[in-house]
Amino acid sequence: EELAERAASWKQAESEVDKRLRLEKAAEQDEAAKQANLKEDLQSLEEASEERDSDLARLCEQVDGFESERGTRRREEEAELAALRTAGRHEANEAGSKLQALDTQLGRELTKNRLQIAALRASVQEEMAEVAAFASEEAAMVDAWRLE
Repeated sequence: EELAERAASWKQAESEVDKRLRLEKAAEQDEAAKQANLKEDLQSLEEASEERDSDLARLCEQVDGFESERGTRRREEEAELAALRTAGRHEANEAGSKLQALDTQLGRELTKNRLQIAALRASVQEEMAEVAAFASEEAAMVDAWRLE
């Protein structure tokens, strides 16, 4: 009987150990599956991170290219603006000189016209004096003729 009890006790212990082993094996399999899932998730995250890093590097290159191109364009536009300013000043100086020359020429022509007008007035006054003299002489002749 004692042997039967011991055998039953051993069978019960063996059954408990088997049960624990199955539970531990199931737990190990669950843990292994979780680790595999975590490894897959980690790999997916690393791939996504590498892709984003690549996209970020590409964007940085584009920004650098844009900044470089914009800097070049800005320098070209500044040079063009400086050239236009210089040309504008030169043209303004030229226009000022031309206006001054035209003003001087106009002054000379006005003076010349004033002198010509004064000469014409004097000539007209002489002509009018002659006409008055002729009219007076004619009137005297008509009076003398009437008296005869």
